Amino acid sequence: MNPANIAAARKLFSGITAHTAGAKNARILVAPPFLFLSALPKSRRIVLGVQNIFYEKAGAYTGEISADMAFAAGARFAIIGHSERRALGETDAAINLKIKAALASGLQAVLCVGERDRTDENFQHTVRAQLMADLETVQKKSAGRLVVAYEPVWAIGTGKTVEPRDLFEMATYIRRIMLELFGKALALRIPVLYGGSVNAANAPDFLRVAGVGGLLVGGASLDAQEFGAIVKSEL
Repeated sequence: MNPANIAAARKLFSGITAHTAGAKNARILVAPPFLFLSALPKSRRIVLGVQNIFYEKAGAYTGEISADMAFAAGARFAIIGHSERRALGETDAAINLKIKAALASGLQAVLCVGERDRTDENFQHTVRAQLMADLETVQKKSAGRLVVAYEPVWAIGTGKTVEPRDLFEMATYIRRIMLELFGKALALRIPVLYGGSVNAANAPDFLRVAGVGGLLVGGASLDAQEFGAIVKSEL
C-alpha cells in the first residue's frame, strides 16, 4: 500500500526507470497499487502488473478488481497468494480461482508460496500443499505463464534470509512439483523466484543459486537506487 499518491508513484517509477537503465539482461516487473496503474508511463523495459485480483469476471462484488479489468488497464501480470494476503485470510481455494482467472485473461500469474516457520520439520510439506491446492486443475496449455515465488513468511521484513543451500533445495523441490503437475518441459521453463528481506547486498548470493530465476522484492523496491542495484546484480 505504497506510495501514498500519484505524484509519489510517478517519481518512484521514474527513479526505477533511471536506475535500471542498462540492465538489458533483466526482466523487470513492477506492481503499483491498481489505481496508479494508468498514471504511469509506458515503458519498453518495465512490465506493469497488479498486486492482487478477484476471481470473478463481473458482478456484485463491491471493491473488487477482475483480471480482465487489470489487463484492460495495462497490467500484464498479477501477484497472487502473497503472504500478506494469506495472513488476511485468503484461502488456497480462492487463490486457485484467482490463478485460473489471471491465466484466462492473458495475465502472467506470479504465485507466492512459503512456510510460516522454518523450524517446523514439515515446512516442505506446507509448500507442497499450497502448490497442489493453488494449481489444482490449472491447464497445462496455460501453465507456461506461471511464475512461482518462494517467500518464507519468517523471512519477510525480518532481516532474516534463507541460506543459499536451503534455497537451492527448495527451488529444486518446487521444480519437482512443477514436473509432477505439468511435465518436464514446463517444469524447466517456469521461473522460481525468491522473496524475503531481499536487498542489494544479498541479492547476488540468491541469484547465484542454481534454479533461482529472479527475486520478489518488497520494501527495498520503494528505494529506486536500491532497487536498481538489485536489478543490476543480475547482470
